[in-house]
Amino acid sequence: MKHRIVKPLALAVGIALFTNAVAAPSTVFDVKELDSKINACSDFNGFVNAQWVATHPIPADRTRWGSFDELREASLNVQHKIVEAAASNAAKATPGSIEQKIGYLYASGMDETAVNHAGFDPIKPQLAHIDGLKNSADVVDYIRDSYAKGQPVLFRFSGNADFKDSNKEIAYANQGGLGLPTADYYSKPDYEKIRTAYVAHIAKLLELTGVSAADAQQQATAVLAFETRLAAASLVPVDMRKPENRYHFVSIADADKVTPSFEWAAFFKAQGADVKDGFSLSQPKFFAEVQKMLGDAPIAQWQAYFRYHAIANAAPYLSAPFQQEDFAFEEQTLNGQKEMEPRWKRVLSTTNDGMGMALGQLYVADNFSPASKQRAQELVSNLRRKPGVDERRDQAEGTGKMGHVRTEDRLSRQVARLVRPHADIGQLLRQRAGSGQVQLRLPHRKNRQAGRPHRMGHDPANGECLLQRAAERDRVSSGDPAAAIL
Repeated sequence: MKHRIVKPLALAVGIALFTNAVAAPSTVFDVKELDSKINACSDFNGFVNAQWVATHPIPADRTRWGSFDELREASLNVQHKIVEAAASNAAKATPGSIEQKIGYLYASGMDETAVNHAGFDPIKPQLAHIDGLKNSADVVDYIRDSYAKGQPVLFRFSGNADFKDSNKEIAYANQGGLGLPTADYYSKPDYEKIRTAYVAHIAKLLELTGVSAADAQQQATAVLAFETRLAAASLVPVDMRKPENRYHFVSIADADKVTPSFEWAAFFKAQGADVKDGFSLSQPKFFAEVQKMLGDAPIAQWQAYFRYHAIANAAPYLSAPFQQEDFAFEEQTLNGQKEMEPRWKRVLSTTNDGMGMALGQLYVADNFSPASKQRAQELVSNLRRKPGVDERRDQAEGTGKMGHVRTEDRLSRQVARLVRPHADIGQLLRQRAGSGQVQLRLPHRKNRQAGRPHRMGHDPANGECLLQRAAERDRVSSGDPAAAIL
């Protein structure tokens, strides 16, 4: 499932939904959770999170762990029961029903005997197609046809709001095609060991499809060289944060001038995309390099590149040797994950990707009772109608001075923009339950435990941390024995 940022509404609804599943804390904030042995001004993260981190080790099949991850785990366990029940009753379910479709999909993924028996048979037609490429025109046809089949390759293509006119939806073609995380991995000395491991990984996957060891090594070296050229023409993540580097609107005719060998009108037609006025060719330098490679990269190098990515994209779903090699590089080498997730979690993730909205319907039906809906509705209503917000805003507008608006008030206005008056929380949950969106997640940070953020104040006059001083005062007032040694 895709990683996503937690919005205030999703957080509120998620907390309401799991009220019965997660024990409620005795207080909103307990100063005993702070580590009094750590100076807050020297190590604020440790001051706030050290105790929690020490008692919550990262599970072996994860690369991060935090309170939201615990919430996600609870959601996964609920979903697990739903798909297991659907699989058990699929044959007796109403033909064509959501329950039957989800049941058969999940059951097919859990049938390891059949998956292992098939080996790499599912991708043999695609590999044969790659073997038949003869020239750059065939390469262009392969790229276009792959996208038409839902198998993107070489670059990224999607639809999104026009950066300069949010009332319009336009197409975006973006840089892509790299097997390593960012362009830096292909050039910086820090990643030399990763590059060596990547070549070995490519060769191993090729060997699993019957390519000889010597040929696999040669092709793997060619793939790295191919991607290194793409990387040299790609922007690094820091530069991609600038909106001007992610938007470059052009007409189809002007796009064809950048890539004369790649006809964009034919590409859009193959996708069934109605692109007439133009689109964003977001990183022209990248596509100019693609044009050069269509002219000078040997066809054997294109084939090696396509062949590897066809295998790598399918590896998590093929027989055990492919799954193990995929995990060894993608998760262990790149992310530091110690163990592979249990199969049911991986199959559940695929089910969410393919039928997330349908699974969301079953999830809400089983877990969002009228009482839960009422609690969620009250929570959102309270956030929307934070006392005093309108009065302070009116006062500010009447005097021309900035009114005093607290953080809570700003949050309530954000929620109010997200939730229309009288919003049906059940409907909102059904919308967000698709693709596992009720599993609250933070942006992925590898090998780090996620703590809870707190603000820190500092008194420059005496060098004291105001938060630490306040915490010590609270300990004394609450009778905390630890306060005696502070």
